[in-house]
Amino acid sequence: METGMNPERQSLLDALNIDHAIVSGRGCHVRDAEGRDYVDFIAQYGALPLGHAPDRLWDAVERFRTAGSPTLLQPFRARHAEALAERLLGLLPDNLRWVTFANSGAEAVEAAFKLARGRTQKRTIVSARNAFHGKTHAAVAATASPVYRKPFMHDGDGHDYVPFNDLAALEERLARRDVAAVILEPVQGEGGMIPAEPGYLAGVEAACRKHGALFILDEVQTGLGRTGRLFALEEDGVRPDILCLAKALGGGLVSLGACIASDEAWSSSFGYFHSSTFANNNLSAAVGLALIDALTADDGALLAHAATMGERLRARLDALVGIYPDVFQAVTGRGLMQAVHLAPLDDPESLVVNFMNDGGSSALVVCAFLMHAHGVITMTPLSSTGRLRIEPPLIVEEADIDRLIAGLVDYAEMVRAGDLATLMRVCYAPEELRPDRRPALVAGSAPVRTRRVPAAANGNGANGEGRSHGRYAFLIHPTEFADLAGNAPRGLADLAEPHRASWNAFLAAIGEQRMEPFDPGIALDCPRIESATGVADGHLIATMMLPEAMMALTPRERKRLVADFADIALDLEVDMLGLGAFTSIITRNGQDLADLPFGVTTGNSLTAMAGSEAVRLAGLRHGIDPAETKTGVVGASGSVGRIVCRHLANDCGAITLFGNPDNPNAVAALEGLAGSIYRQLLAGDATATGPIAEAVRAAAGRSEEVRRLAAEPAKPAVLRALWREVNATVARENRPVGTIEVSVDPDAGLPEMDFVVSATNAKGSVLTPERFKPGAVVCDIARPPDVAGATAEARRDVHFYEAGVMRLPGDIAFGRHNIVGLPRGVGLACHSETIVLTLSGVRSNFNLGSEIAYDQAVWVRDRAVEHGFGTALVDVRSHEVLAMERGEA
Repeated sequence: METGMNPERQSLLDALNIDHAIVSGRGCHVRDAEGRDYVDFIAQYGALPLGHAPDRLWDAVERFRTAGSPTLLQPFRARHAEALAERLLGLLPDNLRWVTFANSGAEAVEAAFKLARGRTQKRTIVSARNAFHGKTHAAVAATASPVYRKPFMHDGDGHDYVPFNDLAALEERLARRDVAAVILEPVQGEGGMIPAEPGYLAGVEAACRKHGALFILDEVQTGLGRTGRLFALEEDGVRPDILCLAKALGGGLVSLGACIASDEAWSSSFGYFHSSTFANNNLSAAVGLALIDALTADDGALLAHAATMGERLRARLDALVGIYPDVFQAVTGRGLMQAVHLAPLDDPESLVVNFMNDGGSSALVVCAFLMHAHGVITMTPLSSTGRLRIEPPLIVEEADIDRLIAGLVDYAEMVRAGDLATLMRVCYAPEELRPDRRPALVAGSAPVRTRRVPAAANGNGANGEGRSHGRYAFLIHPTEFADLAGNAPRGLADLAEPHRASWNAFLAAIGEQRMEPFDPGIALDCPRIESATGVADGHLIATMMLPEAMMALTPRERKRLVADFADIALDLEVDMLGLGAFTSIITRNGQDLADLPFGVTTGNSLTAMAGSEAVRLAGLRHGIDPAETKTGVVGASGSVGRIVCRHLANDCGAITLFGNPDNPNAVAALEGLAGSIYRQLLAGDATATGPIAEAVRAAAGRSEEVRRLAAEPAKPAVLRALWREVNATVARENRPVGTIEVSVDPDAGLPEMDFVVSATNAKGSVLTPERFKPGAVVCDIARPPDVAGATAEARRDVHFYEAGVMRLPGDIAFGRHNIVGLPRGVGLACHSETIVLTLSGVRSNFNLGSEIAYDQAVWVRDRAVEHGFGTALVDVRSHEVLAMERGEA
């Protein structure tokens, strides 16, 4: 739905079907436009202490309006703001003397930093890892997570970070005596509701006094009743130099924050030079006063209620962990500020599920499930994945908690039953999740599912059986949208419309959510592969980026993405790293990874060999002899295409190299490639015995010019001249086959080809139905495919195959979708090359860059055969697998 507001946020809400228009609210409950009731367990991230539409606060607003009080009055005294300041100071430790009002928590934090630096004349602010103090420019610097800073070129200068609840680490940092202030939360809210351990905050206060730093306590979330006390500092007995408040202070009606300082923190420079147009707002202060009145009335009855509800909520959540330890891992927090730690969704064969677990999308799905199935509104903490944020208004009742627990039990039973397809209905058919529209699961009826344990790391070198033992990682991403859908939970790959469209929209949204290159994905363990001489354990490192998104990255973003991929591989302690699909392109065919402490391969060598040998395999299937027919190679000048052309020259009767008609240098490049192939054939390669090799050698025997050019240095002009002279000599002999031609006109040339091998780097299909000869055989190496499924259906008189794939040594699959939807027992040749090199004990870079050595390509093909791999083809329409016999090159 187009709203004119944040489109990224909107796309995710749309995908989860939680873009509801809430039209009314009262207390802990809200209603949408359809009249459905929801209980609110977010409370605007703690900013609604009295729930929605609290009469007490609205009455204060009405009294303010009736009295005709001015809202904004600077530079004169604002009596409501002064009264609120006096009221706050009367409730706080007596060392806090001066109140500066703000419009938000982040602004209060910014004021605190100015106070600290102005008073101490030191620059460094120390905060805790996993903390969150706001998103404005200075406040975000105190947030250790780089995800909030790096997109905005904020390097955190002037800030340092220490582990939370680690007093020794803080003491060590403070000992340098260059710290202006330490800022901490009593409970890390966005960090996952992690409370300070008993005695920690008191120890921090003492350490700050000892080393001349100020202590800032950020109670933006914990303040004003959230933990069951008026301020969390009461429980810890601390006296901070600066206290930050916001959220609940405005009662959910107005934006109001406060930065409250001691004499030790105040400075005249701050008093003279810090102000805000809207800060000393009488109307906001009137609401703040009414909120404090509500919290302190009847000897703090509401605070006592909040404390009791917090204890009951925690007890109920802890009980769930005891009953469902496989679903809920832990509960953390304090009072009415709790987090439920979710176990990852258990579907080890689904890259989509693993990606969702890693990026936090799975927790968002749980939030959407609770909303749609039980009318319970929850959310996830921003800075920690895999957790549910439970933060209701202070007026929450036992019946509301019962409703939350019922929803969590329902979710737990669904997970235990392995019914992720039903859970995912939130993304395509949320109305079917309502309890009255689906069969209820019987509590405890389904067995507990256990997660797959990754293969143990056995180290490098020879194992006990004398075989080379290595570990590899393979970088991969979906090459087309079908790969995203195919890697989804079981049961969702074949949805009918309109559910399919909704599910696809969700997949696109979670991909866009992590399209930035700073968190590239997750590692998926692969089956162990063994041969007579080697053992290979592996991982898939995946991102959900489609080719067009990957190619749209800026050079800086590509560099960052590549670095992140490398970091994951380093953590996995691999011996060989393979590049799949467009990860090879964005690393300049692996050259940007050449300095890593392990081997890197693009996989292009085995891809090219498998793709070219596929022509012989398909010819056997259809009774067409490549030596007597014409073969066209699309994308011939690429790193894969060049080796394809060279290898086809061993067998084929005639080859046409097709280039990009939009490239003005394409013809010259293709002529040079053809000349280089002629030159190699003349160098005495005994493996080349086909018509082209015979014709070229015959031409050299009859033409002194051919011999002269073949002896010249291999410059581009010489190679082009050699190509022309060989073809002219062959033409004079009227040979029916035996030459290599070049073309940038696929419309005219491709319909004459009996075989077509396509190996472009296009971001989508480029070969249209009219470009094929009736009965032709098309071997498509490209990922994404150069031939769309619609083309294969339109030309059923043409034989279309997925090429560039290998028969694996066993009935193996890599994930449910087998990476790109290949049948079991078949793998991408680029992935297979990574495995083969690992099995062969190779621990160095292999054929990086665009110029692949042909003898090296032959070598890795031979090693693949030794380890039990073989050339294969997959029929595009029937998915039938054609494969060479084991051991056949």
